[in-house]
Amino acid sequence: MKKHLSLFFALFFAGLASAQVRETTASMSAGTYPALELEVAISDKKIIMDEWARFIKDYKAKVSSGKRTDEVFADNAVIKTISGNNTIDVYALPSVGASRAYLTVWFDLGGAYISSNSHAREYGEAQKLLMAFSARLNQAALEIELKNEETKLKGLERESMNFTKDNEKLQKENESMEKSILEMQKKIEQNKVTIQANQSSQTNKQNEVNSQKTKITELQTKAKKM
Repeated sequence: MKKHLSLFFALFFAGLASAQVRETTASMSAGTYPALELEVAISDKKIIMDEWARFIKDYKAKVSSGKRTDEVFADNAVIKTISGNNTIDVYALPSVGASRAYLTVWFDLGGAYISSNSHAREYGEAQKLLMAFSARLNQAALEIELKNEETKLKGLERESMNFTKDNEKLQKENESMEKSILEMQKKIEQNKVTIQANQSSQTNKQNEVNSQKTKITELQTKAKKM
């Protein structure tokens, strides 16, 4: 697990260092307008969308997602660093490619969309906002990774416990069989002694049988002579 965490922390901080925001013009549900595009280290659209929705809700926005698109619309957000107490509408759309993922964000000031040429100060603040979101997104990804690793650890611990239980069961069986073997060996030795004693007794008894037969034969011979 430590290996996985070390790798993820490296990716996490690398993601923070490499996070970039660039200006673009892109299409969304309201049309084609100037926007800011944030490169993100997460390639899961759902995670990006969910985290952005939570993030932008902090600015008192009413957030909704399109039923047929991945667009997230934040209505009447209050982002004081950008527009003071005035509300703005914010559109966001994630896109995931083979090797890179992005979140494109449009800031509607009320008829005009933020661009570096027309709204230099606001554009700078919007950049900062997206960088803050990038940090939160990386934190969320870290928490997900930690949860996955903890779940994996629990699974490994269960498997290890099962092996331990199996080993304990086998150990008890071995001890029982070893005890049975010792008892059987002891019984074999006892039987050997008994067999030897029986063989000696059998020899003696056979001698008595033979002696008795001899006596009977002698008596039978005497009886015939009389």
